[in-house]
Amino acid sequence: MNYFVTGVTGNVGSSIVRRLLRDAGVRVWVLVRASSNDELRRRLQKLFCLWGYEGDELSDVAARVIPLRGDMGLPQFGMADSDWHVVRSNCDHLIHAAGVVRMNLPISEARKHAVGSAENLIALADSISSEGKAVNLAFVSTVGVAGKQSEPLRDDWVKANRSFHNTYEQSKAEAEELLRTWDRGPNIRLTVHRPSMVVGASDGETLKHQIFFYLCEFLSGCYTKGVQPALNDARLDTVPVDYVADAVCWAVQNPESDGKVFNLCSGSEHEVGLATVQDWTRQILLRNGRGLPRVRSFPAKVFLWLVRAGAAIAPKDVKKRLGTLPVLIDYLSSPQVFEGKESRQYLKERAALLLPEPELYLPSIIRSFYK
Repeated sequence: MNYFVTGVTGNVGSSIVRRLLRDAGVRVWVLVRASSNDELRRRLQKLFCLWGYEGDELSDVAARVIPLRGDMGLPQFGMADSDWHVVRSNCDHLIHAAGVVRMNLPISEARKHAVGSAENLIALADSISSEGKAVNLAFVSTVGVAGKQSEPLRDDWVKANRSFHNTYEQSKAEAEELLRTWDRGPNIRLTVHRPSMVVGASDGETLKHQIFFYLCEFLSGCYTKGVQPALNDARLDTVPVDYVADAVCWAVQNPESDGKVFNLCSGSEHEVGLATVQDWTRQILLRNGRGLPRVRSFPAKVFLWLVRAGAAIAPKDVKKRLGTLPVLIDYLSSPQVFEGKESRQYLKERAALLLPEPELYLPSIIRSFYK
């Protein structure tokens, strides 16, 4: 099988490619943003090192991973015409896992990344299909497409009008709408995958530290001198990256999943309380001998006022961290329900994939961050 994969330098895309390469008959063309071919090669070598390949295994993998220089938001993925033609001629499995997870981009820039990449994917799939070949496509989205809707997010397309917390959610929702209304031919099979907050692997392995670890640092009180918003009964929906990668790889390889929308999330039954995540984080830090400030909780509005006042006199690195807190607080203070029962049951029965409980993987993932 020949694959074209975007987002290979990210947490989800990286995990997907590692899984694909377990099959010795697989070749993978990967889209990597780089300013030159030299930088392209360096970034690929860094990935191989991150994945732990060496010796004969490295030689084998290097022969089966073909890097392509481009940008997901530019027309034709920013690839040279020759590279576009190579992908079009060779690849019949397309996985789009790239995304710019920044909540406060101007909407035009957020659309360039999310909607632009969806347009490119559609154009590529249509082009391959026009040759009479079957195309298997997996699109990694986010549960954030629910925006501020009050109803639970079901395992299906969202058609209702709703507002959004940020431009990231809005642009991803617009990309999904583009896919929903796409008049794809009978040779094109599509699945959409909506992860919640993706963390490390269920065995504790963590290749990339992303937003969850920023949240842990915030909950520890280290960067706010113990000042916190009242957590009350606020809850967090997380999913291990290996579960997401396994689901995407299985779906793109199995035509029976065509047309399905998978909510890859813990759901209301398995969410974890923010206060619990805070306890786990502080206990781990204390065992590591790290001094922690006493936690002092304030109503959200008072907390944000204190953050803004503190940011005005904070060092540059702390100011940057504090500057993103209003976006995070707005997101966490809006109760959302992501339902994934149908997806979890389907993947359990058809693919033998089981989503573990958060307490079985989150503490070990937090420990990996604070080694």
